[in-house]
Amino acid sequence: TRYGTDAWGMYEYPGKEYKGYFKHVSAYNSCVECHEAHSGEIDLHGCLICHKGIEKPQDIRLSRTDYDGDGDKTEGLSAEISTFQELLLSAMQTYALNVAGSTLHYDANRYPYFLTDTGAGYNAFTPRLLEAAYNYHYSIKDPGAFAHNGKYIIQVLYDSLEDLGADMTGLARP
Repeated sequence: TRYGTDAWGMYEYPGKEYKGYFKHVSAYNSCVECHEAHSGEIDLHGCLICHKGIEKPQDIRLSRTDYDGDGDKTEGLSAEISTFQELLLSAMQTYALNVAGSTLHYDANRYPYFLTDTGAGYNAFTPRLLEAAYNYHYSIKDPGAFAHNGKYIIQVLYDSLEDLGADMTGLARP
């Protein structure tokens, strides 16, 4: 996630531009400068040096753009991403029913993650739905995406929504 389009970890839509490597301040520009090397725990003290007044890293945001269109320009970037994830899952479910003719459910803790009503693995993917599902799953599996490269995640989720024909009213793409 941190490397964005430079690593091309998510499905990127042709003709769109994406954020590359997220360069943080020089004192916090590697994994172990933010995370404890063995446990992965976040060093919140380091965050508070620059981001005064936050209680948890998820509350951090660097932009006053309301990407998810809910009118809240103060919520953390994590909340913006969560809204995009909710919108994308709903759009994928609508698309799956209307286009692929099959219900779709997601369970982050149960492989193969995308399931039918019976709990079997979902097998009615169209290419468009598979691209969106890959991006959705990728964004869910990096709970620190907001700090690693939040704008890249929002760009890809936005484009996934757009590609599925979702209502884009109020949404903004970084």
